[in-house]
Amino acid sequence: MSLAIQFDVNSDRVQPASMQTLAALATAMKSPELSKMRFRLEGHTDASGQAAYNRKLSAMRAESVKRVLVINQVAPDRLVTEGKGSSEPLNPADPGAAENRRVRIVSLEP
Repeated sequence: MSLAIQFDVNSDRVQPASMQTLAALATAMKSPELSKMRFRLEGHTDASGQAAYNRKLSAMRAESVKRVLVINQVAPDRLVTEGKGSSEPLNPADPGAAENRRVRIVSLEP
């Protein structure tokens, strides 16, 4: 599942424009069809900065998305977070592009 959950450079704060998307995602996660599923929240960064810093920042981004989902009543034990750093850019042609600063939601086996 690929959603546009965006972040500013060097920030783990979810942009206000992404809050409505996360609220809709939380509603979907609580639906009967998805209520038994678990999800991995993968944080990503652009290529600016050192690799160790990017891994930490990407993990913080995933945790920020988890906090928003939990506030929207998604059970925290259904959400696993992982920081990928800049290792998997969405736009490899432009490693510093804004779309590389994101969180990807992956469904796991129930």
